[in-house]
Amino acid sequence: MSAALTFVAALGLLSGVELDARGFVAADGRVFAFAPGSPEQASGNAVSMVAEPQLALASDDGVHVVTVQPFLRLDPLDQQRSHWDLRRAEYTATFESWEAGFGVGQFRWGVLESYGLTDVINQADYLESLDKSQRLGQPYLQVGWLPGDWAVRLYALPGSRPARFPGERGRLRLGAVVDPDQVIYESSLGQWQPSFALRVTGAVGDFDLGLGLFTGNAREPRLIAQLTEDTLVAAYDVMHQASADVQWTLGALTLKAEGLARLWSRELAFFWAGGVGLDYSFFDVAGSGVDVTLAAEYLHDTRPVTAPVTFFQHDVFAGLRLMVNDSASTLVQVGAIVDVLDGQTYARLQAARRFGESWKLFGTVNAFVGPRGRLESTLLREHYAELRIVYYL
Repeated sequence: MSAALTFVAALGLLSGVELDARGFVAADGRVFAFAPGSPEQASGNAVSMVAEPQLALASDDGVHVVTVQPFLRLDPLDQQRSHWDLRRAEYTATFESWEAGFGVGQFRWGVLESYGLTDVINQADYLESLDKSQRLGQPYLQVGWLPGDWAVRLYALPGSRPARFPGERGRLRLGAVVDPDQVIYESSLGQWQPSFALRVTGAVGDFDLGLGLFTGNAREPRLIAQLTEDTLVAAYDVMHQASADVQWTLGALTLKAEGLARLWSRELAFFWAGGVGLDYSFFDVAGSGVDVTLAAEYLHDTRPVTAPVTFFQHDVFAGLRLMVNDSASTLVQVGAIVDVLDGQTYARLQAARRFGESWKLFGTVNAFVGPRGRLESTLLREHYAELRIVYYL
């Protein structure tokens, strides 16, 4: 009720408003190449429904904006994967070189394409993707100062969201089920431990720079095995992180780098991680109107085995994006992340094409290849293809 009253009050500030309604509804069909590895798991071959509408109200001068963006998925096989979330429900205001906002929002840090290494504010929605590309909404208060080409933003984050994982019948899970009813927090305040973040971004010539500080509950959990119940329990430590990212644009060539240093747990254990990469684009290849972009990145992470889980400790990424630039916005992209020590590989092929004014078709093939004996080795049976039909509102 208090949240509703807050947004009613925000709407009251909008004397003359412009309404923008958008978003999408979609049907996702998935087919797996192999039967599941555990007898309690469903086949995963099914069609699920997704809806993510977005409603924005803005004052005529653009100073006041209210945005609401819910998310819903209905899955016929995995009860855990059927879920809803409030991705955004926020009020923002901009006054000359100052801005402020509160509610539930989405924030992205970093420049690398393969993995959001320094992205730290929002919790990943692992029911939707394994690569942190989909995130849960984060409650926040924010104030920002925007002097010229720079921006300084301070965030107060009242609480954190526990990660969501596939259930007992779900596919794309890490062997044992992560128990959603048992969550461990290092802080005595649990998930209500407040977090704070500072983000500075700016441009210097051809360089785009970003600096970040964060303190609060970690978004990445440690996964603790419960041998008596054959389940995993997610444990969240308090952490303190400093990060930096830079992007240098030189015409068709873009160079990227980002890194972090983190102290975690009561012992203030330390590790660092970083990544470098480049993109190079060939425009209008042979006069065809087709643009081709090549990408390569390297990720390195020094965290010990007792730290929160990561799959990308010493990995290279290579990718290709082909944009046809036709009336249907045809896009084809392929990429793979490979562990340079043991060859474990995650590869994806994706194609997309628009039909008419409001329909779009996405096709995706995902493959996992590598040695056994690692936490993520259960994914080796999880090759799957997905077809998504989207109607844009």
